[in-house]
Amino acid sequence: ADQVQGGTKAGGSPFSVSPFRGHLLPGQSLSVTASFLATEKASLDQVPVTLTTWRIKYKPGHPRGDVKWVHGLRATRPATEEEVNGGVPTFLRGGIPSVEAEVAEPEHEVAGGSEAKQDLLCTAKADAARYECETTNIHFATTAMFQARTYTFEVKNPSGTSLPFRFGFEDKAKKPSSANFALTRAVTANGLGSRDPMDPKHGPIPCPFSVEPAEGTIPAESSCQCTVRFAPEEVEDFCYLLAARMPTLPPDQEPLQVLLRGKAARPVAHVDLVDSPDYMSRRPLGAKNEKGVPGPIEASSCRVTELTSRGTRVRNTKRFCVHNPTATSYDFTWEACGEPDPSWRCLTPKGVVLSGKKGEMIFEYTPDSVGHAEAFFKFKIPAHGLEELFLFGGSVAEPEVSLDRARVDFHALMLGTVATERVHLENKEHLPFSFTFDRMSLGGADTIKGGAAGGGRPLLEISPMSGMVQPNSRVAVDVTFCPGEEVFQNFNLVCNVRRKPLALGLNVKGEGYAVHARLTASDVPTQAVQPPKAATPAEGQTPAAAAAAAARAPRQGEGRGALGRL
Repeated sequence: ADQVQGGTKAGGSPFSVSPFRGHLLPGQSLSVTASFLATEKASLDQVPVTLTTWRIKYKPGHPRGDVKWVHGLRATRPATEEEVNGGVPTFLRGGIPSVEAEVAEPEHEVAGGSEAKQDLLCTAKADAARYECETTNIHFATTAMFQARTYTFEVKNPSGTSLPFRFGFEDKAKKPSSANFALTRAVTANGLGSRDPMDPKHGPIPCPFSVEPAEGTIPAESSCQCTVRFAPEEVEDFCYLLAARMPTLPPDQEPLQVLLRGKAARPVAHVDLVDSPDYMSRRPLGAKNEKGVPGPIEASSCRVTELTSRGTRVRNTKRFCVHNPTATSYDFTWEACGEPDPSWRCLTPKGVVLSGKKGEMIFEYTPDSVGHAEAFFKFKIPAHGLEELFLFGGSVAEPEVSLDRARVDFHALMLGTVATERVHLENKEHLPFSFTFDRMSLGGADTIKGGAAGGGRPLLEISPMSGMVQPNSRVAVDVTFCPGEEVFQNFNLVCNVRRKPLALGLNVKGEGYAVHARLTASDVPTQAVQPPKAATPAEGQTPAAAAAAAARAPRQGEGRGALGRL
């Protein structure tokens, strides 16, 4: 059978192909690896790498098998006597000295006129990796524990190839022997109290710096914005070296390094509360301040938080913690200021926060009506003379409870016919809601009226009239219509959902009809029907036979009736 032999060449270009020569049996395939190696800056586009193929035939006696041959193929075979005596490395295989040697190309013949060439077009770019960064050191201002500051700098890649990088931190405040280069990770301290950093039972102080992105690749002729975050968890004067590992960077170029400095301060208390920065821009005009007077807030600083209630008369809870990083415990109080809305209530008006611990604060917001509700509270620590003003804002949003359709049309139904349509009440909230259909909106249609047409059934039935829809679920509601009169009916049903400010509406339409039959007659020409004559027996005919023959004979006027039209 014919075989195919192939070879490739790149014409002196930095492209290479492996394997570059081989034999391919009929129906087989071969994976080829193309490589690019440049010794200088280069930009190559659509460079052809030629593949040449010939049809070949193995010489007689060649064991064809199913193994294709490629250049560089190696196999194990018994060692020759010259190889054993010549010091060639051998190993025993089945008790026989063997060597691993390159397989020679099988003997073959090339068919004339079978040469064919194909070009593989290759595009590549080579350049020396390099970077540009104007930032060499970052000095953060004194930052309180549990607070954070950020700084953003730019790293440029002016080269024509991509630049991979990976950041790490080295603590420069330690001795050189204990320097530790580690990947950037968020490390959380086990305790919040004051501690001696040299005490081995506490462990090392976690690195307060982090960088985003910690690793990645900067595309060619592009840049990357890197953000360093300083969030200390212990009091210390920190000094770290931010270094970037760039594997493709030439050895003669200095690696990217940025010196980081920051100092941490120990606060008396840290309130772990998420602020609402845009609430002040949405605050209603004319709202009262912390003194109960309409106008802007007079305090120099005020922390703002917000709660949104899904419906009225829903109890919403705001929980947050106050950390005590000092070495002593202290008392705290929450004092209402101005005229707080009664829908806000503090469940932890006073208490004690132990040293190195945290205390949970709980506020409740239960609105009775739609609108904004605000309450000012002042947090005080008498032992340290510390106080801070807080504004708690609340609003009511419509719960996502609705009917899957707002209209049901039964069209025209025969009197006494019963038809049922199903609608669903959907609840997309995480709380259950009860519902009730208002009987007044039925207009008495749910009462049974007399008469044979209605069959003793009410005109309109709702099932169920009330119930509970569970969180993230829905309830089926059947609407049954049975007309008893030939009248067009139109109902606007009202469904009241508890704790939902606005009721739901469902429009139901229907009409009854009956079949009315009528018989009418009109004048048409008529003709009197003569009574039949008595049958006279013919000669030789009996009287009975004569009567039967007379009955079969057509009568005068037959086929012309007096009934004209139905």
